[in-house]
Amino acid sequence: MTSFLLLLLTHEIHFNYQRPPTPTPFPTFFFFPRGNCVDSWSQTRGRGRQIPHGEIKLTNKSTMDSYQMQFFMLARIVEANNNESITMAVQEFEKLPKKDNYTELMDKANLPFLVDFNEAGELAASNESAKNLIREHRLLKSIKMNEEKQDIANNFYEALIAMYSKEEEIPERTLHLLLILLGVSDEVYIKLALRLLNDLDFTMEDYETAMDGVLALQDQFPEAEALIEKIQEMQRQMEIINELMEQEEGEGDDREIDDAQNQSFDDFEDIDEEDESFSSDDSGFDSDSEELFMEREEAERERARRLDNAIHEVSAKVLAESIRSGDQGLIVFGLATLKGVHLPLHILQKYEIVALILKHAVHCQQALELWVKISNLQKTGMANEEEQLFDFILEDIKGSSEVSDSMMDVLVSYLKN
Repeated sequence: MTSFLLLLLTHEIHFNYQRPPTPTPFPTFFFFPRGNCVDSWSQTRGRGRQIPHGEIKLTNKSTMDSYQMQFFMLARIVEANNNESITMAVQEFEKLPKKDNYTELMDKANLPFLVDFNEAGELAASNESAKNLIREHRLLKSIKMNEEKQDIANNFYEALIAMYSKEEEIPERTLHLLLILLGVSDEVYIKLALRLLNDLDFTMEDYETAMDGVLALQDQFPEAEALIEKIQEMQRQMEIINELMEQEEGEGDDREIDDAQNQSFDDFEDIDEEDESFSSDDSGFDSDSEELFMEREEAERERARRLDNAIHEVSAKVLAESIRSGDQGLIVFGLATLKGVHLPLHILQKYEIVALILKHAVHCQQALELWVKISNLQKTGMANEEEQLFDFILEDIKGSSEVSDSMMDVLVSYLKN
């Protein structure tokens, strides 16, 4: 390994590294999740010629995805921080078609972060080609997110209605999440919060907490006006109840109250009987074929996946908006609201949470702790892909007599990490 390192550091042209019988331990990385690979970075053909600076030639075939490979290789070149290599690599990369998963792969390869920041979280040296690439990526992603957010809002609404429609008390963190959504600049999410505040049964104390935020939206959103009317009606009902309680002084009053309670109890019993009748009617299930049952099971799994994804998306939106505010109180409030919510790595990357922390929340200790947690998640979550990429590169150049400067930079970056 020592001679291997010397060859890399002195940029020897002849590269005859022999893979050991037992693979050497693979280095893990801090911030750089990338993935799987095949095929070639460019359309270069043939070996034994001088490879231009900035061009990476990969000819081995693999079961890994060739399109995905380009993103992760570019990420490695950006990490190596050779300005000329980055420029030429980006020029080759821009020739790729923008498939449906283009923006997802850009985020998965961590390219937005790598272009903007170095490993220590400091602003990276400017490379205009790379920065233009990321600007275009963010534009495409914002268009895509704008198209999907209404479906996300509808699914989130469905998820919370199903979750809390039969609950006696809604958790305080749900109220806090909706309060944060009331303050975002996106009307889809504002309307979502207003609908849920209206359709779920929060306590009077909860509504009083939300009242200032709702009043601020009264002139812009009919949903806010409807919610205010609901709150005012609840206040009137509370006043009536309080007056009745103050007038409870005789048997006649007690009897009236008892009659009302009995009537309410009778109504409740009627509902119970209806529910029991409905729930006990499983004749349709008995007649279902196994195939239909499996279809229903699959549909239910898909629904659960869809609702879970909506919860993750809206939670990440709340987290991103809290951090973007730069206000320490709101950042801490947002983090506390989402405590216990486990957001997947791809959602955290989609909303660029780490970049937001470094831009707006370095003064907040809780946000910095989240940065460390996400970093560890990236390191462990992508270690297998990193190892496969490293093995592929070694295999590809093993039989080559010439190695480009860009490839050498990539290999050196592995050794440094």
